[in-house]
Amino acid sequence: MITVFVFFAFILPGASFAQKGGDIKLPEVSGASGMDYFDALRNRASIRAFSEKELSMQDLGDVLWTAGGRKSPGGKWVVPYAMRTDPTCRIFVTCASGTYLYDGAAHSLKFINNSDLRAEVATQEFVGEAPVVLVFVANPAPLQSKLKGKGRDEALDVVYLSAGAIMQDVYLAASAKNLATCYIGNIKHGEWEKTLGLSEGEIYFGSMPVGYMAE
Repeated sequence: MITVFVFFAFILPGASFAQKGGDIKLPEVSGASGMDYFDALRNRASIRAFSEKELSMQDLGDVLWTAGGRKSPGGKWVVPYAMRTDPTCRIFVTCASGTYLYDGAAHSLKFINNSDLRAEVATQEFVGEAPVVLVFVANPAPLQSKLKGKGRDEALDVVYLSAGAIMQDVYLAASAKNLATCYIGNIKHGEWEKTLGLSEGEIYFGSMPVGYMAE
C-alpha cells in the first residue's frame, strides 16, 4: 500500500494559496493540454529554472491528480499499486503560504501548517525557488503485511515500483502542460521532517519542484 503526501479549502479555479486558509478543494481535472502522449514523452525534461509566477490551482490540481488521484469518484487510482492496495505513498505540497497533504480520494489539499519548507528539503538552491515543491514519502509496512514471509526490503522493492510511476506521471503532466519540474533524489535532513509529522517507518523517496518555466 502506497501513501502519497502533498502540501495544499474550497477555492475557485485560479485562486491562490495566499487568498485562502485551511483545506483547499481543488478544481475538477481539466485534462486539456493540446499535447498527445507521445509528444509529452518526447518533451519530458528536467528543468531547473522557474518563473516567479504562482502556480494556478488548476495546473497544480491536474499534476497532483496524475500522481495520487482516482480515475473517478470511488474508482481505481491513476497510479498502479500492487495487490490492490490503497496508496502507500503520500504527497506533501509546500509553498510560500504553508504545507499541505494531498488527499487523492477527495482531490483536495489538507492544511498541515504555515511552514514554507521549499528551501529545506533538498541541498540544491533552485528547489527553493519554485512556487511549489512536492515531497513524497512511503510506508512499506501495510504492503509487508500482505507479502507473507517477506521482509521490509521486499516490500520496499514493490513500493518503489509505484513510486517510479508517480514520478513519471508528474514529469509527463508537467510536459503536457508546459510546466517545469525536476526529480530530486537527495534529502537535506532537518527539523522539516518533524514538521510533516511522519509516522514510524515512513521514508522519504524524493521531491519535485513544480512551476512555470522561466522566461
